[in-house]
Amino acid sequence: MTNIHIKEVIEDKNTLFNIKRFKISNTDFNEPVKTLDVKRITRQANHISQKTDFQLKEVSKKVDAERIQKIIDTSDDGKLNNYFEQKPALGISPDTINLTFTFNPYNHFSNVEKISGFFDLYYEHSRTLLTIPNIRMKTKNKSIISIPDYLKFVDSVFTILNTKNNKPIFVPISLKTSQEDIKEICKHYLKNEYFNFWIDFDGSAVSNNTLARLRHLFRLLKDEERFNDTICYFTNIKREISSNAKKDKSPASDILAAVAGANIIGVNREPVAPFNSTNSQKFAPHKSRILDRTTYYYNKTDNIVAKDVNVTQNSMEIKNELNKQTEIILNGGTVIKYLKNKPMLRDKNDIMKSLTVTSFKKIDNWF
Repeated sequence: MTNIHIKEVIEDKNTLFNIKRFKISNTDFNEPVKTLDVKRITRQANHISQKTDFQLKEVSKKVDAERIQKIIDTSDDGKLNNYFEQKPALGISPDTINLTFTFNPYNHFSNVEKISGFFDLYYEHSRTLLTIPNIRMKTKNKSIISIPDYLKFVDSVFTILNTKNNKPIFVPISLKTSQEDIKEICKHYLKNEYFNFWIDFDGSAVSNNTLARLRHLFRLLKDEERFNDTICYFTNIKREISSNAKKDKSPASDILAAVAGANIIGVNREPVAPFNSTNSQKFAPHKSRILDRTTYYYNKTDNIVAKDVNVTQNSMEIKNELNKQTEIILNGGTVIKYLKNKPMLRDKNDIMKSLTVTSFKKIDNWF
């Protein structure tokens, strides 16, 4: 079941918010959903998460070539279960595992078949849906992999995962790439009838630049009349649009994912930043913020909690907010008026404007 059968599509005509009703395995999806971060689950966080029905549990990892070889070479089941974040003591296994390669596989392995054993292990541990790894295309100003090699890699891994397969497969699109690259990648995917898209933010926020890339992607899908066939899974989103430890509140990014077009909203990822023990006391309370759904700000809190609990609490807040946004659409409305009442979006009017869409005009012969 490479692609997912979508039974119904309901769109907000004023934003990219859309409800796509579909089924994976025995689970029905009737609104945009938030995943639970398995890497952050401890016994205490698991107790909190059980108050909310998370339909998907997710693990996200960055991977280097050395780690892949170690996983292939090991015969230690404990190490394998630990790497793929299986947590039998808590009764938790990830429904989906997504990987971002920080290297060009063709510089380390002659072909993808050389590491097919890694993907066979991955297949067994990602229980409900599969994502083909994204490859970071550049570091600073240095290119890591070309678009033709990137697409060759995607096709090769797709073939491996699709052997005797009964799970949907999502193909990667990096938001740390250009509009032209997105166009070329999307063209290839549609030609090969890959309709499940994994949008890797890789630590970027929902911002004017990422919203521009997303609008470009959705415009192409609309132009080719494939929007109603696609599921978009956003993950590795920076939690806040901007962060300042000295301020009591910071504007939320992840809460905007569904309005930006996501059908599945995955885990957060922060960009790599300098960190040392001397600023840890300032850093900890800053990161222990709680999402305020009434304002769309992350607020400092006097009750400093462990990261696993904080991440789980905020995921619950996002899930509840998705329920509210869906309710507005199903009642025949648009989320525009609702969003305009959020102080964060009044303060950041440029983001509000970027979230607002009009009908897409056809792009002639973009193929």
